[in-house]
Amino acid sequence: MPARVKIILLLTLPPLLLCAGAVILSRIPLPYPLNQHRDLFTAIGFGLLGLAYLVGLTVLLFRLVLNQSHQVDPAFTELGLTAKSHALFGRQYQGT
Repeated sequence: MPARVKIILLLTLPPLLLCAGAVILSRIPLPYPLNQHRDLFTAIGFGLLGLAYLVGLTVLLFRLVLNQSHQVDPAFTELGLTAKSHALFGRQYQGT
């Protein structure tokens, strides 16, 4: 599967699954004492799942950017340049 398709699936499927999970959580019958707080449990569950999605998406984006920045290293090292990290995502190349 091409990387572009994987990225599109990773960006679209989790929010759809989160919405479906919220609907399912709001419809599950709970025991009487807990039934009064059904909306609270649904909101907390949906918030935690959404937070997990955002953390995962952030990690994925960091990994993609770092991998892309290191792909050009062999081309520059053949020219006699050395690479080192610069700022957060950058690469700095210096000649010898």
